[in-house]
Amino acid sequence: NVQADLRPMLEALCLLPLRPGAMAKLTVANFNKQQGVLTIGKDKVGRDRKIKLPGGTLALFKQNSEDKLPGAHIFTRADGKAWDKDTWKNLFRAATEQADLTNRATTYSLRHSTITDLVPHLDLLTIAQISGTSVQMIQKHYVSIYVILSYQG
Repeated sequence: NVQADLRPMLEALCLLPLRPGAMAKLTVANFNKQQGVLTIGKDKVGRDRKIKLPGGTLALFKQNSEDKLPGAHIFTRADGKAWDKDTWKNLFRAATEQADLTNRATTYSLRHSTITDLVPHLDLLTIAQISGTSVQMIQKHYVSIYVILSYQG
């Protein structure tokens, strides 16, 4: 059972294949509610990128940015403070232990599973752009996983 204040950020990580640190840094100013566009600031890629959010993802971002000032973080702890790696890591670890999941599960694992889930639904260039990585990395790490899982399914 994940602590209630961490749940929205984990849901967002399951919907968008962002790095957890990039998700935690998002502010209301990064989110254009009218256009449904999220701007991801410079992270590992080194440049900003924009993502058009689909329905359920858009609703989650609207809900978590409601009544917040532009400089406020979209996903925050119950006390209103921004998430940091140590805080979300410890809560996530406690939740995975309680659920008797492998101790290798991390919030970054959600990025991997989300990218893998996108492979049969989007072209690889779009997945790479949304994820902030290269098509080569998607092909190397995720297409083969999808093929293996589809044979097992």
